Amino acid sequence: MGVIEDVIALKFATSYSIDSRAIFLAIIIAIPFAFIGEVIIDNKKFKKTLSKNKKIRRLEIFAEFLLAGILLGVIEDLLAIFLISGEPFSLTILGIVTLVTIPFAIIGEIIVDKQDLISCKIQETC
Repeated sequence: MGVIEDVIALKFATSYSIDSRAIFLAIIIAIPFAFIGEVIIDNKKFKKTLSKNKKIRRLEIFAEFLLAGILLGVIEDLLAIFLISGEPFSLTILGIVTLVTIPFAIIGEIIVDKQDLISCKIQETC
């Protein structure tokens, strides 16, 4: 999903045309961020250390959404835009990247990680 997000952000934020080089670089850029998101943030041992209080647990899930979904997504997209197109940072690009990142963060946390939410509801661990 990170590659698709990077390419969409690149297309909306710059006039750079998407080619095989852009897709290759987007893949290379997305790999470390996918590792961070899946191996470190979604680590089961890490989640077991989270609070047992339901209100605090929901706040922690929301914080994970903000940190992993939006913040890392924006950083990844900005890095992709800079490395692929050479476009300098601007507030306009930041705004476009943020707007592109939010739906992908929602998809990543609500739809892709939904199984975690279902299992925690069944086991009463969230």
